[in-house]
Amino acid sequence: MATIKYRKDIDGLRALAVILVILFHLSFSSVSGGYIGVDVFFIISGFLITSIIIKKCSNSQFTLTDFYLNRIRRLFPALYTVILLTFLFSFFILQPYDFTSFSKSTIAALFSFSNITFYLESGYWDTVSELKPLLHTWSLGVEEQFYLIWPIFLLFLLSKFKRESWCIVFIFITTLFFALTFYISQLDLSAAFYLFPFRIFQFSAGALIFAVLNAKYANKYIEKIAFSNCLFIIGITLILYSSMAFDGDTKYPNVAVLLPTLGTLFLLLAGGAGGKYSFSRIILTNSFSVWVGRISYSLYLVHWPIIVLYKYQTGTALTSFEKVYLLIATFMGGALLHYLVEKRFYSRNMSTIKQSQGTSIRKFSLITLSIGLFFSVIAGHAALNNGWEFRFQSLKLTAADIQNGKQDRFSEYRKACQINNYNDSLKCDRKSPTQVLVLGNSHEPDGFNFINAGYQKEHNLNIINFGTINLCKGLKKAGSIWVSTNSNCQKRLVNLFGHQFLDSIDYVVYSANRPFAANKILLFNLLNDIKLKNDAIKIITIGGYINTKLPCSKILNDTGSTTDCTNIDNVSYFAHSPSKQPSYKKIMGITHHFIDRVSLLCREGNVESCFNRTEDGVPMFYDQHHLSRGFAEMAGKMYANKYPYLFDL
Repeated sequence: MATIKYRKDIDGLRALAVILVILFHLSFSSVSGGYIGVDVFFIISGFLITSIIIKKCSNSQFTLTDFYLNRIRRLFPALYTVILLTFLFSFFILQPYDFTSFSKSTIAALFSFSNITFYLESGYWDTVSELKPLLHTWSLGVEEQFYLIWPIFLLFLLSKFKRESWCIVFIFITTLFFALTFYISQLDLSAAFYLFPFRIFQFSAGALIFAVLNAKYANKYIEKIAFSNCLFIIGITLILYSSMAFDGDTKYPNVAVLLPTLGTLFLLLAGGAGGKYSFSRIILTNSFSVWVGRISYSLYLVHWPIIVLYKYQTGTALTSFEKVYLLIATFMGGALLHYLVEKRFYSRNMSTIKQSQGTSIRKFSLITLSIGLFFSVIAGHAALNNGWEFRFQSLKLTAADIQNGKQDRFSEYRKACQINNYNDSLKCDRKSPTQVLVLGNSHEPDGFNFINAGYQKEHNLNIINFGTINLCKGLKKAGSIWVSTNSNCQKRLVNLFGHQFLDSIDYVVYSANRPFAANKILLFNLLNDIKLKNDAIKIITIGGYINTKLPCSKILNDTGSTTDCTNIDNVSYFAHSPSKQPSYKKIMGITHHFIDRVSLLCREGNVESCFNRTEDGVPMFYDQHHLSRGFAEMAGKMYANKYPYLFDL
């Protein structure tokens, strides 16, 4: 019989990982990089799954069917329970527009492709991520894709390579796939974060530790207490440092991923042959850490839906009391899920399966998957029917209203002249006396709507849209030219700096949510290079406005009024002090005219006096900061009345 040696320190390591993730999601500032706990889980999985499969194969007890069935039994009951409960609570809490999106993510979570779905939807650091109750299942998608592929690879490895070569093979795979992850991180950081191929190196690194611990030469070093303690100190330091030093601005995974990865590898080594004598007895193998590690899967499953639905319902930043309250609720929910569901269907002693048990597991797995299929039909119905609007009888905005409002931002923007079709005489009036380029991030359409409504007709402007820099993956200056790994963006950059395009431009309108934030240095450099190409170009910078903690459309539906969108309790950012922003001096140094939307739209200079809708009731935005077309156009017309000669600078 294949025996898998139980290691308490691994449960302790799981405890450390899940606590870091939970504290990070509860917005404890001291663990701003707590998301690295997920990396720890990936490496542990690589180590454990490899050890289980190879040891069973050595005793001729391994079959792919049994492995997959056991994975279903191990993961799906608890997962499906959490998805079902989250769906039920969301039924009563989430408004139709958000329930539609949630229902789609439910289907993805049921069938283990959440990571792909969330990658396609948005980046991990988007504020809307805070409103996705199943966002955390992305990591389960990665894990389950690993379970699908890795056993097949290991069977190939066992058939082609001798035991003495395993370390070399795993080193090769780990190095190769880390190089791939590093490369993709330069092109598309979200892909490197979410997608399984770019996490393979971590699973393989865990497998490498298994190979090292089973190598003939390993134990004589690891069994030495001093060596084991040294590994432990280095490992725990790397993990804790990463969790405190990293944050949402850290380019991750990229090179930074090496710190928590190496830290976890050192801890797995320290907990090997000599681990029980090391410092891990104090930190990882105490009874509390081991217990938390044993319920870590359930804790991970329940923590994020609890946090998201609470924040969605209250709409406020978490106080210290609320963080503690939610932490307690997470542990209570995790413990209940573990003992009532997880342990009922799986135990670590299921290393051998008799024929009758195998038949039972097959039936159980079939029933489980059937439940998932049935539930996906229900979720699909909700997704296809506007999030079941019958749940809310007095909505000011339906799901369709919100979707149409968001899309309407682009209705005029897409019809206008684009930099890639500048030579198209039907869309671009190159004979116009005033050529205006609008450039920015996702708020570029807001700048266009502002200028187009206020000035285009009266001044006969030819407004050219760059197309936003948001899809310009890997945007940087390489030598004397600007490059992007996105082919469409690269074409736009070539058109921007080539063919004497800038010689014909009179104005550049720079439009962003927080135009003077620290992360706008790249845009400053781009604008500065535009000026260097044609110093006669005048740059107009449009200031920021308001960000809300929850979408303004949700606040409107909750309260019946857009006034609450400018209630200080619902506001996360207000652009009333632009001069205090990090990039203010640099950008204003090349700016000829600054449009301060706060002084224009806020009568008394404080957020609660600001305009929050148009005269016909269109909210200032439907999400948390992108201006609706109607509101941007209203602001543009107001500014044109105040400064009619803006384009006569």
